[in-house]
Amino acid sequence: MANKDFYKILGLDKKASADDIKKAYRNLSKKYHPDINKSEEAIQKYKDVQEAYETLSNEEKRRNYDSLNNSSFDNIFNQTNDYYSSIFGNKDYADILNNYEKIFNFNNTNNYSNPVEENIEYLIPLDYVINGGKVTITYDNKSYEVVIPKGIRENQKIKVNENLYIVIKYIKESSIWINNRKENISYEESSGNIIQTIHVNFKTMILGGVIEVPFYGKTFNVKVPQLTQNDTKILLRNRGINNKDLLIQIKALLPTNLTDEQKNIISKF
Repeated sequence: MANKDFYKILGLDKKASADDIKKAYRNLSKKYHPDINKSEEAIQKYKDVQEAYETLSNEEKRRNYDSLNNSSFDNIFNQTNDYYSSIFGNKDYADILNNYEKIFNFNNTNNYSNPVEENIEYLIPLDYVINGGKVTITYDNKSYEVVIPKGIRENQKIKVNENLYIVIKYIKESSIWINNRKENISYEESSGNIIQTIHVNFKTMILGGVIEVPFYGKTFNVKVPQLTQNDTKILLRNRGINNKDLLIQIKALLPTNLTDEQKNIISKF
């Protein structure tokens, strides 16, 4: 624990506020989430971000971490860590102390008191909300497989072990590829609705027609009225998440070239 600079991992200094820590965690969790970033490097960085947030978001753990990592204590700690490593093997001294603390419950005057519930925010993509899935949670150097139920709501808790819960937060902005084009999907926190862009050729926007809109494993047939304007939103009621609405935002897909005949026709408008 003491060998990792949790502040550096989150891109913060030691004076960072609780809000700063939460904001950095949310941004980095989204950036390195395995369902968004497929690189091998992202997997380790995602675990480091989870571990850093687990410590720095808890006031008591943060105080202990800071005391173990202040500059005046570093030399003593490193020497002690080397000494205990020679006895216990390749283990961090802080982990040894932590294990003894758990066994003998040094922090509690009453050894029979109820354990404190630990809540950790966990970010999930919107497709997990719609389809459900499994995620791996790393906590106290242990990994837990957690099932995300279909239709889970934001701020809902899921029990990981006897004392640990994750608090679900949605990743508000994401994207999918449709017909080789990147379409944006955003979650409106105030309404619970989802807005998804779709590029439509200008012929359909002018004359009207029906288009297919893929949406996380489903496909909706959407009627585009005649003379639809760019950025028009078409409402699909109760087609979003948790029976909320899905709004399809039309984006004009213009041709890259025109024949002389086509130019002549358009010039007459």
